[in-house]
Amino acid sequence: MSYYSSSPAYSVPELLTPQSITSSSPSQDGYELEFSGTPAGWEGRWWNDQICIPPQPAVYQACYQPFDYNPASVSPGSEAMYEHHGGNAFPHSAPTQDWSRECRFTTAQPAAQHDYDPPYSSCSSQASSIKREPISPVSSPSLSPGRPSALRVRGGRVNKPTPRSRKTSTRSSSKASRSEEWRDCYGNICLPTLKETCPSNIKLLWELKFEYTSSKGICMWDTIAVQYAVRTGSRAKTAAFEKIIEERKNGKKAGGECILKTEISKLQMRFRRGRNYILWHGKDEDTLRKALRETVGQTEVVFTWKAVLVAFLSDRGSANMHLNEEDVQNKFKRQNFLDSGEDAGLMEWCSSRTLSMRAWKKE
Repeated sequence: MSYYSSSPAYSVPELLTPQSITSSSPSQDGYELEFSGTPAGWEGRWWNDQICIPPQPAVYQACYQPFDYNPASVSPGSEAMYEHHGGNAFPHSAPTQDWSRECRFTTAQPAAQHDYDPPYSSCSSQASSIKREPISPVSSPSLSPGRPSALRVRGGRVNKPTPRSRKTSTRSSSKASRSEEWRDCYGNICLPTLKETCPSNIKLLWELKFEYTSSKGICMWDTIAVQYAVRTGSRAKTAAFEKIIEERKNGKKAGGECILKTEISKLQMRFRRGRNYILWHGKDEDTLRKALRETVGQTEVVFTWKAVLVAFLSDRGSANMHLNEEDVQNKFKRQNFLDSGEDAGLMEWCSSRTLSMRAWKKE
């Protein structure tokens, strides 16, 4: 019976189904197929893999499925017949070869270029049909939507995007620092007024600090130390300091580094002593009294002289005097700002409050 009885244009052979004529026990050696006859038009071809089946309806494709042929399921006999559904029978003889592998009837493969080419194996055809897609880069999840994700490549390395360098303007920062550090109560950028009794070396230090504020950082006090040695006429210190700075720029370890550090610490101490020779403006004194009253009146803020200094600077007090907490406290004690009027007992309260806070901190 042919599945293609309705379409006479094709004479398509169908599956080979083994029919055993005996019921003896299966052989352990297996079987080898030999063909005594070949269908017309198929001479010189390999019947197992070279049969070209034209495209047919889905009914036949569902019936025509590859199956495994196990020789153990075939009973040996003198002449076992393989009947083809197309009408052709293929007998085979006694087994002469050991079949350790299974004989697979596969689907039809495309015709080869030559008749003598070996048949294609089902494994090679399936392996060749597999599409190998390239490995796509895996991106790591990013928490923020604007942040670029890292790309993972072969070898376990991760290429992270380099962050953009933030360029800062040196000139603008130096101008801002100069305007904040050397601003007086009238908004002018200048040196504070020093008393006539101020020593010349302290005046020189203040002038150098005002001049080299733009080079603020590691090199500021190095430059001040060199210029101070030059203007005071110390040639030995000038040569030594310049050599140390030059070696530091070249990345070498300077031998006289401790000498330069000692000189810088001395200059910084002299600069701090120079604050005692500053002449206060009347406006700054009034601003300081106002800052003290406001700090004492704030119950939610703990009274400290540092809080008074912050209130003084926030109320446009002179910043070019470079005051600290001790300078503010000494200013009230020495010049007796709060001895008259309603502020008579305020200084005593501030002093007692400061002493009690010191004792509380020690405990």
